[in-house]
Amino acid sequence: RFDLTYIRDAYQQLGRLNVNEKRVLIVFFCTIILWFTRGNLTVGRFVFYGWCNLFPNAVFIKDSTVAILAALLLFMIPSSEKGKNILEWNDVVKLPLRIILLFGSGFTLAEGFERSGLAVYMAQQLTVMEGTHLLLILLCVALIVTFISEFASNIASIQLMLPVLAALSVSLHVEPIVLMIPATLAASFGYMLPVATAANTIVYSTGKIPVRSMIRTGLILNIIAIGLLTVYMYILSQL
Repeated sequence: RFDLTYIRDAYQQLGRLNVNEKRVLIVFFCTIILWFTRGNLTVGRFVFYGWCNLFPNAVFIKDSTVAILAALLLFMIPSSEKGKNILEWNDVVKLPLRIILLFGSGFTLAEGFERSGLAVYMAQQLTVMEGTHLLLILLCVALIVTFISEFASNIASIQLMLPVLAALSVSLHVEPIVLMIPATLAASFGYMLPVATAANTIVYSTGKIPVRSMIRTGLILNIIAIGLLTVYMYILSQL
């Protein structure tokens, strides 16, 4: 059984909600309601139109718009302390802004990969490997997917690669799973860049590990992981 004594003690130490906490709670609930009611909701034959339709350019109103509005409200709502508001700039600077910026840059890079067609182009280059030895094909698959996953998300990398690999497996006369499994596993080999995975971003945000060290160490891990994956999948395909 779990000992809940510490949790109960911590809960009792919280005490009752003060005025500031109640105001924040009201803003929080209003934010949730605005999120759920922003877009149109279809239930059977009935359509409940969202509040964003009240504006001429509803396409520009996103969930992030609601979040920014809530943050602005916290800056304007007065606090119980005289001369202060619920949210002050001194509170904002304590937030891990580096993590937010790194996540944002990662999403931007991933979007650039997709919109520019670079990711699709890289995936399509595998089609020129028809007639090549299976071991070399597996190595190239792992390399390309690993490189894409350093900038794009794992899911985006797989969505781009699996359809191409499915078509390639037909021309190579191999089981699709032989190419799809290494591609799926290689999508998790983002060890080099801070934007590759959330874990990398959190580690880098501590400021104790420079990018150069991450790239150097991550490159070694990528090489080892790709090598082991290639050999393992080749042996498995021959069984």
